[in-house]
Amino acid sequence: MNKKRILVVDDEVHMCQALFDVLEQEGFLVTTASTHNEALKLCSNIDFDLLLSDIRLAGEDGIKLIDALRKIKPSMAVIIMTGYPTLDSAIEATRLGISDYLLKPISVESLRASIDNALNRSAQSNEKKELNRKLEEANQKLVKMQESLNSSLKLASLGKIGPGMFHEVKNLLGIMNISAYYLKKNVDPSDAKIKKHIEIIEKEIEHSNSIIMGLLNFSRIKDDKIIPQDLNQLIEETVSLFEHELILRGIKVVRNYSSDIPLVFLEPAQIKQVLINLILNAQEAMPRGGELRITTETDEDFKVTIKFGDTGCGIKRENIDKIFDVFFTTKEDSGGAGLGLAVSQEIVKRYKGTISVESAENKGTIFSIRFPAPEKSSNTKNKAEVSKEI
Repeated sequence: MNKKRILVVDDEVHMCQALFDVLEQEGFLVTTASTHNEALKLCSNIDFDLLLSDIRLAGEDGIKLIDALRKIKPSMAVIIMTGYPTLDSAIEATRLGISDYLLKPISVESLRASIDNALNRSAQSNEKKELNRKLEEANQKLVKMQESLNSSLKLASLGKIGPGMFHEVKNLLGIMNISAYYLKKNVDPSDAKIKKHIEIIEKEIEHSNSIIMGLLNFSRIKDDKIIPQDLNQLIEETVSLFEHELILRGIKVVRNYSSDIPLVFLEPAQIKQVLINLILNAQEAMPRGGELRITTETDEDFKVTIKFGDTGCGIKRENIDKIFDVFFTTKEDSGGAGLGLAVSQEIVKRYKGTISVESAENKGTIFSIRFPAPEKSSNTKNKAEVSKEI
């Protein structure tokens, strides 16, 4: 084991010599100094583990010496000695975080116990600082890994990425999550800074996992169970899932369904995924309430159109062209992964459809989904507009 280095500062030559001999015999590497300047010079050149200093040094203030030495090496443990204890010196000792305050004459037993305690506390403090440094480093690595993953995935065809890659990344996130749990259980819970960085790591792991799950779901989208579907019914089933929550948030849903739209061939669960995403986006855009207008209609080309219009905050002009990009999000604070609209667009494309957006800041947003439809059947209902409000 490396011997600990102790700097003894006392203007009494005999005291310095006595402490030197005793502490050296106890297994320490000891250096002595008798003045303020001598101690500062030694501390600038030698990495001491502990300072043992008299509070009075031939007309100089030992507290000022300690204050100056703290600036050179903040983590050094400090014990002060005095034959003239005062309330002011005790208060200053507390302010400087001094490990112990010994009254002369000092017994070797009490001195040794004080040194051991001071060195142990200093070691624990240094371990916390090292742990904090490692947490900072781990967090930066995680952020860089996520940025690297995002950049790589943007260049890849999402539908062709194999589940094996996602499995490997989720394994890495699992290891990080276990390690973060271990750290949380084994660090001082009162250390707010360490706790904060562990929480950052946990949050980023959760965020990364949500991205991976979104990509997994995306890569698993298949054109199966395609059936003729009544879009009005499908929309109504989806809206009913959120009806109570929308009412609580002060959002009025205005339905304007065309009764003569034809059946569209698609997989219902996939289209519900698109509709849910549009409802949630509208809900977030209207934190103080508003109107969500849902319209279905056909046009001259007999294409079926679904419109979701809100009266919310709108989308900034500079973001309009980015909202369908993979990983683009304006919801970082709430953990948004930037996959919802990208996945929705891909689903719509699978049915030869299109999704577009019109928006103005503080006026609202309208998402339009258009699907090609089979030729109009002879038994199609007469066109009528059905409007309902909640």
